This record gives sequence, C-alpha cells and structure tokens, in this order.
Amino acid sequence: MPSRLLTTKVSVTRDCANARHEKKWRQIYPLVVKLTMAKSTTVLKVKANIGDDRFTEGLIQVQYLSKPQRIQKAFLNLFLWWMGAAASILLPVVHFVTVPVLFSLGIFFCYRTFISEGRVLKGEATCPHCKYKATVRPQQLNWPLKEICQGCARVLRMEAL
Repeated sequence: MPSRLLTTKVSVTRDCANARHEKKWRQIYPLVVKLTMAKSTTVLKVKANIGDDRFTEGLIQVQYLSKPQRIQKAFLNLFLWWMGAAASILLPVVHFVTVPVLFSLGIFFCYRTFISEGRVLKGEATCPHCKYKATVRPQQLNWPLKEICQGCARVLRMEAL
C-alpha cells in the first residue's frame, strides 16, 4: 500500500510540472513561431552592367529574412567565430594573433550578416560585353550584387529594377 501512495504522489507532481511546462510553452510559442517563420522567396528582375552605358536584364531568386531570423543568423555567426577564438587560446604563441583576429572577424561578420536583407539563392544575367549568360552563385543580398563573367572576366554589377 505505501508504494501505491508514493506512485500517486509522483504522478501528481509530474502532472503539475507538465502543466507548468505547457503554460510556459504557451508564453514562448509566439516567439518561436516568429523565429521559424517560413522564409519568403521571390524572383527579381535585375539590370546588369560592367561600368559603361550598356545594360542587360537578368533574373535572380531571393530569399528574404525577417529581422528575428537575421538576428538569429548574426548571433550564430558571432558564436562560431568566437568559439574559434576560444579554441585558438590553446595554441602556444600563435594565440597572441589568432584570438584578437578571430574575435574581430566575429564582430565584423555578425554585423554584415545582420545588415543583409536576405540571400540570393540562384540567378542568371547576360553580360552586356560578351553576351555570355553568367550564373549568379548563392551569396548574401547586399546591393549591388557583383559577379565575375566567365566569358570575359569582367565584373558584372547587378541592381534591382
């Protein structure tokens, strides 16, 4: 009989803990939904030029990120660089250079990731000089986009229309 009483107490305690956990989850849930929102992708028309008066058009697929998603990516980036700095403490003599450099790079890339509006997933633009179809590789969305033409080795600058 004493063992049955003990199990009843434990189950009641678990139920109370689950109820508290559910209440806490209901408070946190809207924040989680905002952070894991579906990422919107759109196709944009861009105009490409090589620094003169000639322009051509192209298309890129862009994934926009909300502000909480950008903050999350920025802090993840910062965390990874700072973990590299912390790991490099173990390297004798070299750590005098690597720790400050990795620490600074973490701040730089965190800021750069935060100010980015999203990501370019893929794209294609025609070079105005050689008419080669240059593919746009995945990169952060910072206007103007730059890509090197594989046909003539000129730098294509792309801006949204």
